Amino acid sequence: MKSLTIGQRIIVGFSLLTLIGAIQGIISYRLLLPVKERARFVKEDALPSAQRVAQINTLAQLNTALIHAHVLAGADEKAEFEKAISSNGALIQEGLTAYEKNLTDDTARQLFDDFLKTRGEYRAAYDAGLVLSNA
Repeated sequence: MKSLTIGQRIIVGFSLLTLIGAIQGIISYRLLLPVKERARFVKEDALPSAQRVAQINTLAQLNTALIHAHVLAGADEKAEFEKAISSNGALIQEGLTAYEKNLTDDTARQLFDDFLKTRGEYRAAYDAGLVLSNA
């Protein structure tokens, strides 16, 4: 190192700094690739699914309120509530179908199938409640 001139020392120093910077950049880039994939997953899968679930939940809550109103309504108003309940039910089914298309994980698929089974039992009780409300 003592035999190097000042100009050579500066060149060696800047070369080492450039090499260290390049290595650091390559390592950072390789570490960020999984982050890019996770961001894509969140954008294309998780957020749309969460939005659908929120919409389905809102419609289900609205249907619960509508069936309560149906029970309390007079005979002339019941048909109007039944129409709204049916319309919301169709929107819920559309949302569930769209949600099901996004399922890629086997565990999520199994949970969704269990949910559909439970939902079928719930719908049967729900429909029986409407029949009793009309009686």
